[in-house]
Amino acid sequence: MMIVMKETATDDEIDAVVAKIERAGALAHRSRGARVTVIGAIGDVEQDVSVEGLGLEGQPGVDRVEHGGVGAVEQYVARRGEVHRAG
Repeated sequence: MMIVMKETATDDEIDAVVAKIERAGALAHRSRGARVTVIGAIGDVEQDVSVEGLGLEGQPGVDRVEHGGVGAVEQYVARRGEVHRAG
């Protein structure tokens, strides 16, 4: 799962999302670009199910949540410190 934060997301909002993911037992990997931060939630199937139920879509600072694992990640390309949607 990949969580795309809003351009206006604060460090506290980003930290809160990371904390929720880690409390669910998954790893949270931050990728900070020039405009947005993307957080990858990485775990096994059991952890994925737990993370899915966190309701991150409604979390302050979250723009959207991309479900679908590697396919979702492949839709994004990091270029010059900025995260771009591919295609």
